[in-house]
Amino acid sequence: MKKVFLAALLSLPSFSSVQSSLAQTTVVLSKGDVAEGVSSKSAATVSPDSLLKHIKFLASDRLEGRGSGEPGNNLAALYIAEHFKSLDLKSFSTAQTGESYFQKFEITTGLRAGTGNSLTLGKKKFTSPETLVPLGISASAGVKSEDVVFVGYGITTKDG
Repeated sequence: MKKVFLAALLSLPSFSSVQSSLAQTTVVLSKGDVAEGVSSKSAATVSPDSLLKHIKFLASDRLEGRGSGEPGNNLAALYIAEHFKSLDLKSFSTAQTGESYFQKFEITTGLRAGTGNSLTLGKKKFTSPETLVPLGISASAGVKSEDVVFVGYGITTKDG
């Protein structure tokens, strides 16, 4: 169960554009990057130290934020694939990739704002691109005016 949990946890980073980008990006994993001695054959368990090692690597500056198709994202994907391999997890086979832990798919990573975008707040109208630069890729929605509530900073200490 612990091995399945670790495999699921390590699969969280985005795998978008990995297969097509790997051919364009040279990434080198050093021996210390891949967890050593972890194998389903040896019935290894997940320890806090080994989990922390994975988290520190995947969160490190070396991965450059892991944007889709970026070298840091590809390095994270290779790291996870190598770890899956060390756990003897079964890869899958496709006509596109052969035997692999990667699945090729397309993803939209950016959109341009169309003409005629506007935002009206009360009697004031903001138009694109002069006074409005819309971001995001969601549908239009209404915004309800409510009081602002401070919910803290998300910091937990021993003192509470």
